[in-house]
Amino acid sequence: AQLRSASRFLEVSVMNQFAKKVALTSLVLTCACDASETTTSEFVAQATTPALPTSSQVPTVGAAVKIQAFPEQEYRDLVRDTFNEVTIENALKWSTLRKTRAFNFTDADILVGEAESHEQTIRGHTLVWEHGLPAWLLATPLSQIQQELTHHIQTTVGRYRGRIKHWDVVNEAVDPRGRLRGNIFYRAMGRAYIAESFRNAHRADPTARLAYTA
Repeated sequence: AQLRSASRFLEVSVMNQFAKKVALTSLVLTCACDASETTTSEFVAQATTPALPTSSQVPTVGAAVKIQAFPEQEYRDLVRDTFNEVTIENALKWSTLRKTRAFNFTDADILVGEAESHEQTIRGHTLVWEHGLPAWLLATPLSQIQQELTHHIQTTVGRYRGRIKHWDVVNEAVDPRGRLRGNIFYRAMGRAYIAESFRNAHRADPTARLAYTA
């Protein structure tokens, strides 16, 4: 109910300018009709109806979606009717996507396909993060981490090239005191892992918008 209320508030806010134009048009028509002998129908015919907001004027309202809730029709309906952007909450993280070295895109494919069927934009989250890493990666020799990171990013972003428009490439690399966290990628590559992650994501999909998230 709270989500629906928030959605309604945003909808009202977006349409506020349109409503003002309609009210102003009505006021002009009323005054003009009082001031001359021109009929109301003639004024109505001459009036220009304000255009509805275009898609570029509608703000992005998004939500993180998870596959565990998708069996619930009410959940899917709420996501479909309330939001114009979805973030893949967990299905693209290492721990879900690569419990073993092999990739498993099953959950991510379902969420991406659902969003596409409703013309929602999609944000991929997240390619590089110190949490949610599988045991096999943590046991990988540091000398092989760069190779694994490159393979992971290029395979994941490349699969959804042109479909996922935004990617959270690196997440929470800096601690609250402003220092780089000593995660496995940092231990293997130093601070260069951040720039290299962005380069690999861009190579895999040059059209995607790439972000660092704190």
